[in-house]
Order: sequence, then C-alpha cells, then structure tokens
Amino acid sequence: MTSAYGTEAIWDIFDESIVTFTGLDGSSVRYGSDANPYPEPLFGITAWNPGEERPHEENVAANERLKAHLTQSAIRFVDAEGASPDGTWNEPGYVLIGTDRATAVAVAREFGQLAIHEMANGVLRVVKSAGNSDTTT
Repeated sequence: MTSAYGTEAIWDIFDESIVTFTGLDGSSVRYGSDANPYPEPLFGITAWNPGEERPHEENVAANERLKAHLTQSAIRFVDAEGASPDGTWNEPGYVLIGTDRATAVAVAREFGQLAIHEMANGVLRVVKSAGNSDTTT
C-alpha cells in the first residue's frame, strides 16, 4: 500500500478515523457510537508518524516522550487509539481531557503532528495543527 503522507488524501484518511479511548470506569469507548463519559471537549493526539511513516521503535519512543510531556504538563489524559474503519491501520495515543484546542494544537506541533482529533457534542473533527493555523476539516 502506498503511503498517503505528503498528499491531500491524508486528510480524508484522518476524517474517516475511529477514535477509541478509556472511559472513566476503565471500559473502552468508541467516540461517536458509544456514550461519551466526559462532559468537556476531548482531543485525540499521538506522537506516531509525524507527517511521514517511520519505524515502529521510533514511534513507540516518541509516544513515551509525549506521555511524559503530558504528565509533566499536568494535562489530564487517557490511553487511546486512532484507527481506520477497516482496522488495517492504527496508531496508539492519548485523549486529552479538560484542556482547550490551543493547548492541544501546541502539543501536536511540538511533536510534529499534522493534525489532532477534536471530539465535542458527538462529532469527531480533524484539526490541522501543521503550519500557522488550527483549522478544522
């Protein structure tokens, strides 16, 4: 399979993503189809494949650095995974709870991410974090 990184097709892939995360009781929550246990907006973020595919070991190390950064910054988070609808692609990451879009985008930029997922009112949006804007698709 050819990588969509570096093409406009990447945004369609991001738009189709499914985000699953850990609920308050430790259960798995699929955003958009399961009840959201958190009242505030959520932001899905990873340090995996920052704008290009890279080796598994590098992705794991980058996600550990992201986790340490979130912990040190006192940003509340739970484990998460973004995946394609057919399950052929997935990236582990985190869902940020109780923060704002600007903070989530700043963290994404620090870790070289093209975008994050914003989850509010049952809608999953892609927020571009690359460049100087934080626009939604």
